[in-house]
Amino acid sequence: MNQDNALDDFANLQSSLIRGNFENSLKGVIQEVFTVSEALTSEKVNNNINVQNHCYFLRKNSKKTKFEYTRIAQIMVRNLCHYVIPRSEIDQVRDEMNKPNADISGYYDLLKKAKKKFIDYFPKSESDTKSGEGGELLLFLLAEEILGLPQAITKMKLKTSNNVHYHGLDGVHLGLNQDKSKLILYYGESKVYKSRSQAVSECLTSLKKMLLDEEDDEDLDLLTSYFDLGDNQSELIAKLKIFFNPLRFENNQLTETQALCLVAFDESSYDDKMSEEEVAKSIQNQLTSWFNHLKITVGNNNLATFHMNVFFVPLPCVKKFRNAFRDELNS
Repeated sequence: MNQDNALDDFANLQSSLIRGNFENSLKGVIQEVFTVSEALTSEKVNNNINVQNHCYFLRKNSKKTKFEYTRIAQIMVRNLCHYVIPRSEIDQVRDEMNKPNADISGYYDLLKKAKKKFIDYFPKSESDTKSGEGGELLLFLLAEEILGLPQAITKMKLKTSNNVHYHGLDGVHLGLNQDKSKLILYYGESKVYKSRSQAVSECLTSLKKMLLDEEDDEDLDLLTSYFDLGDNQSELIAKLKIFFNPLRFENNQLTETQALCLVAFDESSYDDKMSEEEVAKSIQNQLTSWFNHLKITVGNNNLATFHMNVFFVPLPCVKKFRNAFRDELNS
């Protein structure tokens, strides 16, 4: 089998695997809910470690009276099916809906099916909600629509109960290196905590286990069994599965593992009396210390050799973020 052909085939397919169009979807939501500025996005690689930093922060509502959670929750729930349901199932429903006089109930059935996979689907009191699933879904959106990395496994689909989290990584995405000579496995981890330092520490501790423990290959096993590229891609899937076989040459020579991290946390810079520009400046003044702490924590976890994309998402209140997602999920 020609491995170069498999990589070329994936390169030709990769962009079509991204379910949301950034210009029409997440970018619009970011403009309404988060804001991104060149000053707040570090495009440089940190000294001594291979990390790409990104930072997004919450914007105010349309009346500029308070910082808004509802819109980001809405766009997250709007993308539930893409996150939870395998492409093949979505393709089947889409094909049915494209028929003349089609019954559109299939879409709503999929959405309900997707909602039922979440711990937050069944109503709980505000004090009882500490699920990190909103962060996992947000990481999925950032990886697909901003970095252009399609999800490789719909792990939420494998849950047998909405009362528990799935085990292992929070996400697995695929991509190619710059010259398209290697297939990149992106291991994703998300933490939504009050404390930024705790979120960073817990996120990297989880990734350390997955990236450095050679005995922990559960997610790789899942990838070979539930690799999701949609209908009509069985031949390419068969080719790419060879890359994930640890006993094959391709696994060591033509693949690479990288990391995706999302750390969402409480940030005291937010004040409803402040303008967005003032909040942005306050956060910007803290980025160097955030990145330096990240660099130290990466080193302490022996992860300096791994390339990472790290998304910092400071929030006025992570509890309100969780509650907004829960409320929208149950609406």
